[in-house]
Amino acid sequence: KHFYNYVIEVLVVSICLFTENSFALTHVVMFGGTLGFTYSPSSFSASVGDTVKWEGAFSTHPLSSTTIPATAASWHSETGSVFTYVITVAGTYHYQCDVHFSLGMTGSFTASATTINAAQRYPQQGNFSMTVLSLQGKNIVRFTIPYAANVMIDVFDMKGRAISRILSQSLQAGSHQALLGPFPKSLYCLKLYAGGNSLVRTLQVVK
Repeated sequence: KHFYNYVIEVLVVSICLFTENSFALTHVVMFGGTLGFTYSPSSFSASVGDTVKWEGAFSTHPLSSTTIPATAASWHSETGSVFTYVITVAGTYHYQCDVHFSLGMTGSFTASATTINAAQRYPQQGNFSMTVLSLQGKNIVRFTIPYAANVMIDVFDMKGRAISRILSQSLQAGSHQALLGPFPKSLYCLKLYAGGNSLVRTLQVVK
């Protein structure tokens, strides 16, 4: 039985990362300690597919999203010291410390996206490409890299939590593929890292 009723080859434009002139970035937001009741930076610009990583004591400063784009996933963290969130929808996001927001402990970021031609079979970033296919009951990630590199492919949920690493291997330039195991019904992000560059694609899993 196929776990994937529909695998997005061109990968939902409003959700997946594909910008022609940039790669996915991680934006680090620090808080607490010597920063007091502030987030640093308190606001910034990002792109769809980027990751936001908050670092601080969430038990003291529980983090929650407040006003975000309608189709974006909300978030909340009240334990640990690191929380990550993958941006999947363009728009402006606001968040706060649930305890100290009245003291001005709030933050925001604005994410932009570049759309692509939905008729394009293999969207590419330069000579990088990645797509997901269901072949003979197996789900395959096919990708191309333009140079030899250490390649990793990670699977994240829509809140930016790492689910699985399906590949970690040194590969030569060219086309390759990796087996994608079954996952529970949901929407996921696949992120390919190669030589300091990355691509993000989305995947809908339907049982």
